[in-house]
Amino acid sequence: MPTSTSAQTTEVRRIRRWNPAPSGLDGPFVLMGFPDPNPEVVWMENGPNSVYFEGADEVDHYTEVFDHLRARTLGPLETHARLTSLLKEKRT
Repeated sequence: MPTSTSAQTTEVRRIRRWNPAPSGLDGPFVLMGFPDPNPEVVWMENGPNSVYFEGADEVDHYTEVFDHLRARTLGPLETHARLTSLLKEKRT
């Protein structure tokens, strides 16, 4: 996870339509990394509640789920090309 706040970026990737969600995906979540000595945290929203996980087992679990999700996506350039194509289709 990034350890510097000065170079944060957001990367958009499109999940391939034919790929089912990986096991262990219980809903949307955010992995947050902080400079030492603060722990990495998982924030998860479910219905009207939010929960934070700080334990190494939970953080490791959601890191693995995230890695599986990322492996099932188009790369950044492919995502950009696909989204651009979809926008052009909608405009015509």
